[in-house]
Amino acid sequence: LDNSSSGSFLAAYQASLNKDYANAGRYYDAARRVNPGDLEILRETIRAHLVAGNMVSAGEAAEVLLTRESDNRRALILLAVASFKSKEYGKARDFLDRLKPGPMSALLGPNIRLWLAIAQNNADARADALKKLERTSAIGFISHMQAAQGFEIDGDIKQANRLYKMAVNGAGLNNLFFTLAYGGFLHRQGQLAQAEKVYTFYQSTHPRHPTIGAAKQALKDGDAAPLNHDSVIGMAGLFATIGEAMKVEGRHELALVYTNLAHYLDASDMRVVYQIAELLDKQDIWSEAENWYARIARDDTLFIEAQVRRADVLDNLGRTQAAIGGLLDVLDLEGENLPVLVAMGDLLRVHKRFQEAEAAYDRAIATIDKDTKGSWHIYFARGICRERLEDWQRAESDLQKARKLSGGDPHVLNYLGYSWIDQGVNLQEGLDIITQAVKKNPSNGSFVDSLGWAHYRLGNYAQALAYLERASTLVPRDAIVTNHLGDAMWRLGRKIEARYQWRKALAFGPEEKDRIKIEAKLVKGLKPVPPLKSGNKISRGDAEI
Repeated sequence: LDNSSSGSFLAAYQASLNKDYANAGRYYDAARRVNPGDLEILRETIRAHLVAGNMVSAGEAAEVLLTRESDNRRALILLAVASFKSKEYGKARDFLDRLKPGPMSALLGPNIRLWLAIAQNNADARADALKKLERTSAIGFISHMQAAQGFEIDGDIKQANRLYKMAVNGAGLNNLFFTLAYGGFLHRQGQLAQAEKVYTFYQSTHPRHPTIGAAKQALKDGDAAPLNHDSVIGMAGLFATIGEAMKVEGRHELALVYTNLAHYLDASDMRVVYQIAELLDKQDIWSEAENWYARIARDDTLFIEAQVRRADVLDNLGRTQAAIGGLLDVLDLEGENLPVLVAMGDLLRVHKRFQEAEAAYDRAIATIDKDTKGSWHIYFARGICRERLEDWQRAESDLQKARKLSGGDPHVLNYLGYSWIDQGVNLQEGLDIITQAVKKNPSNGSFVDSLGWAHYRLGNYAQALAYLERASTLVPRDAIVTNHLGDAMWRLGRKIEARYQWRKALAFGPEEKDRIKIEAKLVKGLKPVPPLKSGNKISRGDAEI
């Protein structure tokens, strides 16, 4: 780099580190104008524009790069896709012919050629692409899915079925776009029960995904599941599927590149728009994520989920009132919607607006016809609000209901047990259910802290110390855990160490009421109060469920 381009290059590099890919691309463009032949600048320019979704700018840089590096795979693939979109099929094929062997070429080459052949209705080229797809090992389920779609378009249902089954064995059912493609195939073949099983399998790990719910509803309603013959939509589906596969592997930048390519080909697919928003969200690029969530059309199945996620990113941006206002706008449009009301309650609860959060959860619960396992967390959240509002009778009722509906979720067991222990009631039962929580999740520092505090309240100071020391290694900067550790040390006569832990707890930003208590302990220590007895009880009110 010469001095005139180094400033722009460094600015672009810093923007990339900050995940500000749009500005990174602009800075790289500036560096390229000064030093147009620099290969590193050209490569990074293409990468930044692809991640930012600026396909035209990426394509311009790719054309220049190929004059200097004629076999650059990324540039060749990008220009092949751009040529395909503009229906310059021969040009697209020429770019593909220049690809040298490699994982990217093996995965993308035959897949792109398939849709090129379908676009041109070229039977020989399609047959050749299908043979190569069957032999592709790189992310095999994607190539097998694409081949299955090609065979179904040809009317060869037997071969399509065989390849879909191969894709299932290649872990295809963990991918949304594959699941929808295979479920749609089974739907068209009249195998409705099997299609429902495919959708249910995906829901086992993605229970809230609205698109799968809509697909299952289409089965019940007897709606059609049309086969796609549009080559542009087919190729867009290829890139969206690869994008999700990269997302699952945690390769979010590469996932954005592929998903942006899908959107470049088919901007109308809201599943792709949502995936771009989700990928930006996962990388904490919240301002961009908010913009993409806002693009989801109201009549789309993803609208509600997108608005819930949008509120979350607005809150992350410090725009809490805008987040609440957005959710209220959705309620005005949609009426009393359960996911939106729960999101409202969760948002308010996180900001310790417990009375407003409780009211939101009340409205959410009012929409439920019959309690199910899936509703336990609403009662749990409302119980937390009520406990913080010192309405213990109703809080305990909610927590017990959540405990029953969830089948003993460890978070519920821990919260209920800790609440009992902290109040000095039901000490032995509290100890028992916290022990269950720790057994279910032994690496959760909050659970281990609760178990240590239970032993502390029962007077088992040596046992308490062992658990609290372990908790402090699991969550080393937690004010509550550190404060508890100091208390246990004091009871065991280790007063200098206790005061050291209390000072650390103050440095970790405790709540105001806890800060006042810790400062008092630093001056006066702990009073020699005997531990509470496990027989202490208070009324559970309407806890029977």
